[in-house]
Amino acid sequence: LKLARAAPRQLKFVAPTLLKAVRLNLRHKHSAVRKDMVLAFSELILAGCQETLGDTRDLPEPQSTLYLLNLVVCDQSESVRLALLQALGRWLTELTERLDHHHRLLPMVLLCLTDSSATVREQARG
Repeated sequence: LKLARAAPRQLKFVAPTLLKAVRLNLRHKHSAVRKDMVLAFSELILAGCQETLGDTRDLPEPQSTLYLLNLVVCDQSESVRLALLQALGRWLTELTERLDHHHRLLPMVLLCLTDSSATVREQARG
């Protein structure tokens, strides 16, 4: 995360490789690792890997980014769901081509509006 904030232009060239490693750990058994991976994933998307959000045509469904993010939005850990909600908010406001991704990201925000945790629901309301 520090690297992404310190040198975003340089990170753009290695971000796709880093993103592959981060994606593998979005299903890790420890919630702390999943939370950190969501935060790292968010920074990499903002650093220039936003085309990964639309990879549904290139990969089979269980390997697509949207499939993995939909698993994370239903994660058993509240902290992981909050981290994803924070990432979704940043993507919907900071991505340069955010309008291309609204139809992919907004359903996840809507799921957060009906979350079992009051904290997640309030955060989703804004």
